[in-house]
Amino acid sequence: KGTAAHKIMQYADFNKCRTDLDSELERLYENFYLSDAEYESVDKGVINGFFESDLCDRILSSSSLRREFRFLTEFPATQLRDDLDEKYADEMIVVQGAVDLIFEENDRLIIVDFKTDLNKDENAFVEAYSQQLKLYSKACEKILKKQVGELMLYSFSLQKEIIIMEE
Repeated sequence: KGTAAHKIMQYADFNKCRTDLDSELERLYENFYLSDAEYESVDKGVINGFFESDLCDRILSSSSLRREFRFLTEFPATQLRDDLDEKYADEMIVVQGAVDLIFEENDRLIIVDFKTDLNKDENAFVEAYSQQLKLYSKACEKILKKQVGELMLYSFSLQKEIIIMEE
């Protein structure tokens, strides 16, 4: 189910999902974006919840959208860890990742990470994923040369976005 949800978020036409989710899922299946097992496992109610959300409205209103934005970059070690001695200032750390979705709003980047964990505790999501999103933020600002205005998770189990950081 988790893999299917991520693939839908990566490959689906969001506008079509809003008007006819069944047809768009069928298209993804027929074009081999979803396997038999993934297609059969889709919880259409949960997926539809995202497409009916205010977050989806915001994404569709954006003039710039990137999905599965993969990056590889490096940072000085002291920029990633505040507790390191300055003697490590010249040590570089390579960082690699993939951001599920980035859109622009008011000339700022909004980073969204989709989560399919069955967890029902919003604070547990924040604790588990805030460092990851903050690292994504640093990488995106460096690579895309734009300020990040908001970091959020979208939890399919909670059917809502969880704000990690906003300006």
